[in-house]
Amino acid sequence: MPDTLNASTQGLAIANQARLRKGWTKTSTARWWQDAHTSRATLRRFWRGERIQRDAFIAICDAVGISDWQRVAEVTGPKIASTGELCVGSPLVDWGEAPDLGCFWGRSRLLESLMSQITDHQCRFIAITGMAGIGKTALALALADRVQGEVDGVIWRSLSAYSSLTTLLESLLTTVGDQADTLHQQIRRLQAHLQRHRYLIILDGLDTWMPQTADSSGIDSSIDSEINAKNVSDFQTWLMGLAQVSHKSCILVTNRESLPLMATPLAHSTITIPLTGLTPQASEKLLLAAGLAGTSAERKAVGHLYGGNPLAMQLAVPVIQSIFGGNIAAFLRTHTPFVGDRLRLLLNQQLEKLTPMERDIVYWLAIWQEPIPLSRLHTHLFPTPDPMIVLECLVRLEGRSLLDKVFIGDDPAFTLPPLVMESVMVDLVERVTAELLQFLQPKAAPGVELLRTHCLLRPGTDDIAGDRILLRIRTALTNHTGGRVGPVFQALEAWLNPPSNPPPPTIIGYATHNIMALKRVFS
Repeated sequence: MPDTLNASTQGLAIANQARLRKGWTKTSTARWWQDAHTSRATLRRFWRGERIQRDAFIAICDAVGISDWQRVAEVTGPKIASTGELCVGSPLVDWGEAPDLGCFWGRSRLLESLMSQITDHQCRFIAITGMAGIGKTALALALADRVQGEVDGVIWRSLSAYSSLTTLLESLLTTVGDQADTLHQQIRRLQAHLQRHRYLIILDGLDTWMPQTADSSGIDSSIDSEINAKNVSDFQTWLMGLAQVSHKSCILVTNRESLPLMATPLAHSTITIPLTGLTPQASEKLLLAAGLAGTSAERKAVGHLYGGNPLAMQLAVPVIQSIFGGNIAAFLRTHTPFVGDRLRLLLNQQLEKLTPMERDIVYWLAIWQEPIPLSRLHTHLFPTPDPMIVLECLVRLEGRSLLDKVFIGDDPAFTLPPLVMESVMVDLVERVTAELLQFLQPKAAPGVELLRTHCLLRPGTDDIAGDRILLRIRTALTNHTGGRVGPVFQALEAWLNPPSNPPPPTIIGYATHNIMALKRVFS
């Protein structure tokens, strides 16, 4: 009996059906090679039809649920060419910095559509966009795993690992066995390879190159921002150049925001995939696989609370299990999605880049807590802005995956995705509380902004006791003052009603209404 085995063509088909039933990818699901006590490299060799150690072959089959491994193995042994090499397909595969992928749930139709775009329609550029944690990288991994036997090569690069376009192109050229001295030469050389071969090149995480206003410690990082801005500019110039020439390959980019390239007349043979959350059925399967017990309805409710965000749901499972003892109903009664530090940082980075008008809009959407028509939103903005400016802000917010849109009849209505809603509410409460605390300063000349520009109690309701934002402000203000909120309201009244020169309505805005609502919530 041979010490090594390889899979037959029929055997690979059997293994493929088995891994699809488990929701696993061919070579990116870490659990597969871990359960088989082997390596990712060995699993890749298995899929290439190469001979591997007998014990590893059997373990790979057993891990995916194939007990009769003999059905998978090649009986007659591999064919040998005159050169002594195995006669198996050997496309170029370089996974670079690709992360390990767990189970891949949902999006099967989208995956098939993308496969068709690459293999049948010769699509040259794909942009997968969406908010943090929504599954952009997972979809790209699943696509690369599925398509690697249909193209000349698959190359993965995580942009966070590269300091510039030059270092990125140098790495790509090295993979295809080439090199160049200057950026111009690198672009020309790589372009020649893309014209001769059908490669799928995945560039994951363009948003890691996007300039930020500050780092996570709050320290200004203007130098890094300038470098990142140049990276993005160079990157988009390179892609624009590729859009103007004919080639056989496909470039896939993941990014939180839509790319300006996709809106240009040069963007033929290109598609943008804006990812939204998983379906309730896929969310339930993901949570069940992650070890969350409970009823089907409870798991679907958790999925709804997180807007079908795969990363957020996976982060929530250990919290539900440890803090709530696995009691999903108790967790759902908090009406608050748990957001881990990693995801919170990514969401806050997006919020930090908002313009003042964009921030005003998301605050209003957080106050409303439900879809609001454009006309009504514009009516409540204070001071009333130009309608075209509001529309432009909504377009940008939607492009950044910070906006959900529904239609009420024929009219569009806007709200925030659940995780964005939670992050915006936290930010709004912190800023309003900071404004209120300014009134405790001896010589307060408070910079009152949100108290004037936003009605903290949702317009049209009188449900003070059930208003989530007001209740959070009450808790935050109580914690900061030790419960002594009287001086805050006295200073507010003095600001609203000075002995002389009372502020005009254009200055007061919603302040009077907000102070009355806050008094009621404290009473």
